[in-house]
Amino acid sequence: MRNGVVSIILGGVGGQGLRVASRILGEASVRAGFDVKIRESHGLAQREGSVVSHVRIGKEVHSFLTPQGTAQALVSLEMSEGARNIGYLRPNGVAILNDKLLYPVSYYTGEAVYPNKKWVLSAFKHYGAKLFLIDAESLAKKAGDLRSTNVVMLGALAALDVLPFSSKFVLEAVRSVIPHSVDVNVRAFKLGIEAARSMDYET
Repeated sequence: MRNGVVSIILGGVGGQGLRVASRILGEASVRAGFDVKIRESHGLAQREGSVVSHVRIGKEVHSFLTPQGTAQALVSLEMSEGARNIGYLRPNGVAILNDKLLYPVSYYTGEAVYPNKKWVLSAFKHYGAKLFLIDAESLAKKAGDLRSTNVVMLGALAALDVLPFSSKFVLEAVRSVIPHSVDVNVRAFKLGIEAARSMDYET
């Protein structure tokens, strides 16, 4: 914990629920008695543009931004966006990736080169991250709603002893921030916990 602060980087693209995930972590932190700072940045497109959120948690947090190479965890709902933000992760940090690649239109028209899954995984392994690859969309569908993919990922994060508080605070925040479809989101959260706890990180 750098200066008593835990830094989490959330990555993905517009429309994947990153802002909601940030709000959930923020509320969970407050419920657990911590100070929290959140900074979000968005790509040019509201949907399918890059989204990254810095969530910084501690007894006293002064800065919204996570210095490069210091984040305890990187959680990405899209694999290439995870690779884009890998520089924030500290050596031997935890990386939780949704097993999902979203290709832009420019890829299909041949105007842009886009990394494939093998390249992304090799980048994280070369970086030395503790990598957890989770099929979060399938688990969200199992819970009852694809839109709960972000909640599955938060469940995985809560299971890996990165946050300075227990998973119960995150689940309470899930119920508060997403008051509709509570049963679905509770299932999604628990499936994320089970997925993370049932696997060893990839090396």
